Amino acid sequence: MKNPWLDIPLEDYESHMTLPQVGQSQLLCQLLSEAIESYRPSSIALLGCAGGNGLERIPSTSVKRAVGIDINQDYLERTADRYKDQIPNLELFAGDLEVDRFVFDPVDLVFAGLIFEYVESKKLLLQALSMLAGEGRLISVIQLPSQIEDVTPSPYTSLKIISSVLHVVPPDKLKTLAHEIGFKVELERVVTATGGKAFQVNTFRAEVR
Repeated sequence: MKNPWLDIPLEDYESHMTLPQVGQSQLLCQLLSEAIESYRPSSIALLGCAGGNGLERIPSTSVKRAVGIDINQDYLERTADRYKDQIPNLELFAGDLEVDRFVFDPVDLVFAGLIFEYVESKKLLLQALSMLAGEGRLISVIQLPSQIEDVTPSPYTSLKIISSVLHVVPPDKLKTLAHEIGFKVELERVVTATGGKAFQVNTFRAEVR
């Protein structure tokens, strides 16, 4: 079965995510910025990076190297066009986080914003752990149950196809799996986007290996 993310134009996805009734692009960018400010990593990896939302804030931070991973090569090419001059050490990898393996130097922080909804949780946690250096951190952002449809209705109808693969992840299940794999919870909170949906944000710290 072809992954539906391969058929969604980046323009549609980004336009949808920035709509006032969605507001998730702005939220993810802010959460990434807060994580960088709080933990001051020298290297980060964005899982499901799409067009690189948030990377525009990196040049003035502690981050010296950024890794972006996405299943859609077209998204990554747009990311490269936008940020290769701003971030000299930008590494981009196309692949499926559920099945592929990605080889690069470990990073201090992995940011997984609204990607657990599309990849089996245990596999994604193992991927994140394998990418982290020492006691690095994973920031996860997952959608909480809402009366609003899982994919917020908008004029960008191409996004309707992702409903077939989107699944809401119970926060307790994610924490249990993370603990079993080798993470400990450092911080957890709930935030709300302008569109009204709530999201669980967890900071997981890799245990000493």
